[in-house]
Amino acid sequence: MISQLHIILYRMAKSKSTWILLFLPMVWGCLVVLSSYLSENLFYESIILSKTDPREFLVHGILISAIFIYLLVDRERGDGGWRNKITVGVKRHYVFLGSWIVSVVFSVIASSLEILMVKTVIKLMGKEGERLFKTPDTKALILIVLWTAAFASLFVLADTYFSIRFFSLVLTLAMFYSFILIGGACKDRLDIPYTEKIYNEETDEYEVQENPKYVTGNARKALIFISDRTPQDAFYGKITKHVFKIHKETTIVLLIAGAAIGVPAFKRKEIF
Repeated sequence: MISQLHIILYRMAKSKSTWILLFLPMVWGCLVVLSSYLSENLFYESIILSKTDPREFLVHGILISAIFIYLLVDRERGDGGWRNKITVGVKRHYVFLGSWIVSVVFSVIASSLEILMVKTVIKLMGKEGERLFKTPDTKALILIVLWTAAFASLFVLADTYFSIRFFSLVLTLAMFYSFILIGGACKDRLDIPYTEKIYNEETDEYEVQENPKYVTGNARKALIFISDRTPQDAFYGKITKHVFKIHKETTIVLLIAGAAIGVPAFKRKEIF
């Protein structure tokens, strides 16, 4: 296993694309912070209504980190590396786990570098940075890194199972945004109040009645379960102890599932 990791790391270290993709999230984070700063000072009033939360654009860095890094590791397949390893007797699960580990680790590094760059640029802005941007707490940043690892794992799994790189890319992107949209839709349903005011024309007064759209029972429990386990809160919401605990557990499960399902899928995979 160690030798497989060494081979992959050696191939990646020699590739210029590795270093470009590794630092691309840093450049992206820096550019978005600077563009937000310039747009605020050039096109808007000096008094802002609300601060920008950096997590809103860190979500794009997670996609760069979790997906495109793996394309470098996956290059072994196109170069015949997988076939050669299996031919000389390397166990299939070692081949898969080597690619999986390197993809997850590099993605986490790339995502962490983006967070570091964003925090550094905002810090260098001084009072202007404090005025324009919110400061995400440590738990929120940890969750971003954990979601990066989870989706890196899922992309490796998708690419291994379907063997069509473009489809795997689209599937993982759709899966990520679908998770966020589903979480937002569930929260909207949960935010519907229990009562509503209805205007009574006969009495010319508003009467308080039960809201028929209010979700109760098992349906409400299901909505809470789903909304608590989507990336919505990690990138846009408030990170409480409950949110941090649930998201940590969810990302770890997704991370392990990528490897647990990927190993048997790779063993049945035809290597050309």
